Amino acid sequence: MPIANAPGWFLRLLRDAQKSRANGSATIGVAIPEGRRNDTLTSLAGTMRRRGMGFEEIEAALLVTNNKRCDPPLAEDEVRKIALSVCRYKPVGEAAFR
Repeated sequence: MPIANAPGWFLRLLRDAQKSRANGSATIGVAIPEGRRNDTLTSLAGTMRRRGMGFEEIEAALLVTNNKRCDPPLAEDEVRKIALSVCRYKPVGEAAFR
């Protein structure tokens, strides 16, 4: 059986990793592909909210993650909507992490 060609998203991931290493600026984490961006950013935001982070902190982190890891990035207003949506929930607070 012939070997299948690698999918485009995987080749881009490898190319970007090589560029990051060459520039000395390796990015933490892997690329977030189209179709997983909203769910992944919402999950990250939920983790931050449960740990007591506020809207501005969550928004800032999501915007950076969106720009560095999402392929292609979501619109900034969509990222803000994710942060606002998650901030409707009450944080767990520090007591849960003692």
